[in-house]
Amino acid sequence: MIAVVGLLFSGQYSKGLYNFMIEINRWAIRVRLQHAAARRAPPFRLDQGSHE
Repeated sequence: MIAVVGLLFSGQYSKGLYNFMIEINRWAIRVRLQHAAARRAPPFRLDQGSHE
C-alpha cells in the first residue's frame, strides 16, 4: 500500500522504497528455496536403529 501511494503522487519509486522492495523479494526467494531444499532432503533422525 505504501508503494501504491508513493507511485500515485510521485510517479516513481523512491530510492529507499525501491531498495526495501528488492530486499523483501530477495528474502522471499531465499525462504522458498530453503523450503524446497528441505523437502527433498532425507528426514533427520537421531534414532540409529538397533544396530549401534
